[in-house]
Amino acid sequence: MTARHRLAKIYSGKQLLEELRKRKEKEEWLFAIAVARAGLEREGHWNISAEKEIAKALTEFQIAPEELEEYLKKNRRRILRFLDRSPSL
Repeated sequence: MTARHRLAKIYSGKQLLEELRKRKEKEEWLFAIAVARAGLEREGHWNISAEKEIAKALTEFQIAPEELEEYLKKNRRRILRFLDRSPSL
């Protein structure tokens, strides 16, 4: 039995869809926050106020700071490539 089948047994269809939607949203916000932080660090604008804003965003989207650090470690190259391709404002 796969993990998906086990989850389907635990959750009703509606609950399962809601859980998957939350997980996807969390991953998207984690990427967005990681890009913002990496961009600030790269441009030399990482300071206490930027750190506070990132901390607020992490709290709002229920992401642990350790989760962000781990995500940055694993995906730094991908994030930097994304920043390189993005137009400057």
